[in-house]
Amino acid sequence: MGGKLAKQSIFVTIILFIGYIISFVKETVVANYFGVSAEVDAYTVAITIPVNLFAIIALAIQPIVIPIYSNLRINRSEEQANAYICSLISIIGAISFAFIVLFEILASPIAYLFAPGLEQETHQLVVSLLRITLPTVFFTLLDRVLVGVMNVHKQFVLPSLSVYFLNLSVIVMIVFLHSAYGITAACFGQVVGAVLQILFLAFFARKYIHFSFRLNFRDESIKETGRNVIPVIWSTSVAELDAIINRAVASFLFVGAISSLGYATKVNTVLMTFFTSAIATIVYPLYAEASAKNDLAQLNSRVNTTLSIYAFLLLPLVFGILCLKRELIIVAFARGAFDADAVDLTQSLLGCYCLGILFLAFRETITKVYYALHDTMTPAKNTTFGLIINIVLNLTLPFFLGVQGLALATSISAAFMAIGLLYQLTQKYDEINLGMTMKEIAKMMLPVAVMALFIMVLKLITDFSPIVTLLAGFVSGSIIYILVSYLLKINAFMYLMSSVFKGIIKK
Repeated sequence: MGGKLAKQSIFVTIILFIGYIISFVKETVVANYFGVSAEVDAYTVAITIPVNLFAIIALAIQPIVIPIYSNLRINRSEEQANAYICSLISIIGAISFAFIVLFEILASPIAYLFAPGLEQETHQLVVSLLRITLPTVFFTLLDRVLVGVMNVHKQFVLPSLSVYFLNLSVIVMIVFLHSAYGITAACFGQVVGAVLQILFLAFFARKYIHFSFRLNFRDESIKETGRNVIPVIWSTSVAELDAIINRAVASFLFVGAISSLGYATKVNTVLMTFFTSAIATIVYPLYAEASAKNDLAQLNSRVNTTLSIYAFLLLPLVFGILCLKRELIIVAFARGAFDADAVDLTQSLLGCYCLGILFLAFRETITKVYYALHDTMTPAKNTTFGLIINIVLNLTLPFFLGVQGLALATSISAAFMAIGLLYQLTQKYDEINLGMTMKEIAKMMLPVAVMALFIMVLKLITDFSPIVTLLAGFVSGSIIYILVSYLLKINAFMYLMSSVFKGIIKK
């Protein structure tokens, strides 16, 4: 990443953080006006159904579009790249329209399928709300295409801003229309927000897309998109599949096992996403660009740089969580019915989950490298391999470690998948050499160890409250880690500082 992209990465991270806050405010507004009620149950089911039905497809679209669109722009022409996007949007529109009409007709049985235990009055409300929210399916899929195109053109900040429209629209609609329409106002907000989001993206994407309706199913790029859908969906669904397996096994252990896993997973996921999401968004189009140019040397450089940056950011995060996991859980959840036993259990699970953070990040970025190289089958096979390991570990480790074995199984399977993908990549492509990354990681262990030791000593010699301990450990640990990294001239740290500095001062 150059200075400009580093600056965009910082902005995207800030935007995502503000987005978390806005999302929390939305949940607070819903709770304030409707509390815990049948209306909220109906609303939750109505907005969840379109997500459950199409979210995995939406997640698969962007990884598929970026390498194909990049390849057409670089090796064919802008006109052919535009024709591909126009065909894709037209096909998505036609298929979405057919599904929306079908599901509008079948809204009642679909509602029964997802929430069979609701009372009749609540069920009817779900059906009514579902029919309002179903059109958002098309906007969700279109959003992924437009964001993918803008990312290829190295536009990252504006697409990140677009996510604000949905939550802000729900908030505004509830505040001003709740008295007249009740919970239906929130669904109006979902639709209005989705429309505004697409209009916002389309306004800025018009520079790159000159749309004309065309249904060209014979186009080779469209055929490639179709061939890639299933493998990419399978690969991108691994986290949810792991969670489903964990919950299923946990249901046989003891009351509270599932919820404790959920709390620990939530903290682990939020922390990992905060540190990696912006980088992941920016580097994938760069991988696709290098692949389209058939410049594997450049691709190798970008992969090594990304992995080194991930290691630099995530290794201290892992060890920081291990040192401060109890304080994290106390600050996040320890109130009301969440007692000391719940804290003990959840913090131990978080400790097991965090061991897989770096491997999950590595697997995600190497999966994108394969996609950039137009290879979707290797990550799909790797996902199958990882799930088999996870199932075996889920059925064995709990006998020795209890519910902690489930969390540890997730981390171990993530390690196997990441290492497997890394090894296969270096075996398939002689130009890919990850020796630089491995040396960097070894070098980083000293500042990580010094940081962890400092935090543990700080906890031993002080008697602060959990929140003060957490803040003091985070701030002092970060300073120690940065200072030692600077003294050792860790390449990833020096690169980050150089890129950020250039990005801030360069006009």
